[in-house]
Amino acid sequence: MNRTFQACLALAIGGAVLHALSFADSGPIDDDFICFRYARNLLQGDGLVFNPGERIEGFTAPLWVLVIAAGLALGWNPVTLSLTLSALACGLAAWAVGSAWRTLRPESSWPVPALLVATSPALAFHGAAGLGTTLLAALLVTWLALGLRAEARQDSAWGAGIALALACLLRQEAALFAIPYFLGPGRRRGAAWLPLAALASWTCFRWLYYGQVLPTTYTVKKLPVGEDLARGLEYFMLSTVMAGVGVYLLIAVLGHLRSSRESSWLRCAIVGLVLHTAYVIWVGGDYVALARFFVPTLPLAMLMACLGWPDALGRGRGLGCVALGAALVLPQVLQVKLAQGLVDRIPQVGILDDHCRPYLALLHEFDEQRWESLGRYFGEVVPEYRTVALSPIGAFGWYSGLKIVDVLGLTNASSARREPDLRIALKGHHRSDGAWVLSQEPDYVILGNGIRDHEGRLVVNPWERGLVNDERFPKEYLRESVPIPGGADLDLYRRRSAPPLPGARSAR
Repeated sequence: MNRTFQACLALAIGGAVLHALSFADSGPIDDDFICFRYARNLLQGDGLVFNPGERIEGFTAPLWVLVIAAGLALGWNPVTLSLTLSALACGLAAWAVGSAWRTLRPESSWPVPALLVATSPALAFHGAAGLGTTLLAALLVTWLALGLRAEARQDSAWGAGIALALACLLRQEAALFAIPYFLGPGRRRGAAWLPLAALASWTCFRWLYYGQVLPTTYTVKKLPVGEDLARGLEYFMLSTVMAGVGVYLLIAVLGHLRSSRESSWLRCAIVGLVLHTAYVIWVGGDYVALARFFVPTLPLAMLMACLGWPDALGRGRGLGCVALGAALVLPQVLQVKLAQGLVDRIPQVGILDDHCRPYLALLHEFDEQRWESLGRYFGEVVPEYRTVALSPIGAFGWYSGLKIVDVLGLTNASSARREPDLRIALKGHHRSDGAWVLSQEPDYVILGNGIRDHEGRLVVNPWERGLVNDERFPKEYLRESVPIPGGADLDLYRRRSAPPLPGARSAR
């Protein structure tokens, strides 16, 4: 390995980590705190539950929960642990991409795809957002890098099998890579059974422990096929603008189809990328900024695109290759502009501003940091036997330690059989059962995410209207305004039989 390549790869690895850390003021997102709470309850002997005694799988990253639990057992702060591991995973992804590139392009002096990984704001933001998203990205591309190395050395591929097995335990959509791996290079190089064994083991555990085959989050969030496909395609197009997803995939597929290389590992990776893209479209995408559902395959797609772009138009077409190379780089340039908040406010592209760095930091301040302050306050002044109903359950539930009634039903399955309200734009928030929430008789109800609008009014979320419109709600609950130390007052609804919070006054 020449010195230029070594220096650039080291720069890419360090740059990827630092880039992720530069988004530290934008994460972790609220869902990460749900994993923290599951991990804490596991350590405390209550099991893998959000509320003790309620066996519901309200998370989608089992390995991440177990890793956080191990960190808690060692006395580590889960927020710091999540940021550290996710940032380091960005560096691991850059290393794995560079390693695979070196195996297939030994004559190259520049680890081009590793540099793309290091400069990707989409990957960097999710390195702060948590949930093991960047760890999954690192494991998938590490699987390919180790597999290619084993193929080049005519050796077994146990390392690749272990990496993919861990990916399957992290998020089960990694099965979309495990199946072609089992049918292809895994069978010939050993360790083919490891990823499938990991999938089978967690599925059996879910069935025995939670009594279901699929996680509750999938059931609650799934919409009719046509609706999800429309939303999924829109998400795919937006992710292409934000992170270059469609560009990388197109170049990777075209390059592979026209390539004379016969590596079964590359074929497996291409099949996995296509299947994963189809899966994300099938489930209707996501609402979190910067292509969260595509980030796990982003480094892999960058690598495959860089490998395939010379073949996509033919090596003899210099102008075409330059144009295609520019297509690879343009999404990165746009991301950099977004990360710096330099995109002008034009009505047609106003949505781009929602993905820029200043907006993400501001959103975190108004969301997770607000819910953290509320959770800490409730944990101090409310007895532990009291219950609170709300929608953003993560940070509030983690810091308060109180029993939570999840309005969206992700940790209690109350919404699973409800018909979705397709008028709601926010993906994953289409179902709620207000009658069930009231039947739990929560002592306090926080609506509108506990945040007032710019005019100081409490605006109820669309998915909370069924709760508010229930005829029992105004009879059983009083609206009050509570002063929160160091923050804006909180408008909440108190059950008439519950004691008022310190300083509470009637609110209109």
